[in-house]
Amino acid sequence: MATARPETSGLRVPFTPNVEKRDENEAYILRLQLPEFKRQQVTVRVEEGKRMMKVTGERLAGDNRWFRFDETFPIPEICVINKISVQLKKGVLFIRMIKQTNGPVPAPPRPKQNEQLTLEKGREEISALDQKISSPEKEIENKKVEKMKDSKTEDVGKIKNEETAKIGTGTPYPRTTSVGRMSVPAMVSLAAAVVIAVAAYFIYLFLVQEVTKLSGKLFKLTK
Repeated sequence: MATARPETSGLRVPFTPNVEKRDENEAYILRLQLPEFKRQQVTVRVEEGKRMMKVTGERLAGDNRWFRFDETFPIPEICVINKISVQLKKGVLFIRMIKQTNGPVPAPPRPKQNEQLTLEKGREEISALDQKISSPEKEIENKKVEKMKDSKTEDVGKIKNEETAKIGTGTPYPRTTSVGRMSVPAMVSLAAAVVIAVAAYFIYLFLVQEVTKLSGKLFKLTK
């Protein structure tokens, strides 16, 4: 892309070309107006590391004066460096930078300050609306939880009142303590029955002895 120029002497006059930039679907286009410049008088250098393009040129303007220009342009990240083409035609320098079809997409432009404030305000309004919508649902859930707590408290209170009433009236609270398969009341009844049976047996023996004694006395009297 670079074209060597012979060493020249004379007065250098700064020249600023008119530059037109276009962003097409497949490429970025630069158009530099360079009237009366020839291809060998223009140099295009590409710095790959910095992704910069430097365009310089000079031509004889007469009376030992030279028009000279020096322009630098950035190469977009989406463009392929080895596909840059340069063409000088009828005093216009065309620089075509082809875009890559597969690769990283350039970041979108950042919103201006006013647009950013509007976006933040819109997000705050949406967040507030979400809170308003979700608040009735939270209230309903809280009411359900409170009702459940109240019902449990009422049940516990009823049980305590029933126990207190039974203790106050002297009614024993029904408790069953089982030993093996028999309850305490059953064991007490069984023990009482055993005691009564034993007492009846001893009374029977006593009566038998008394009857025997009486029968002996009667037998003696009969003799």
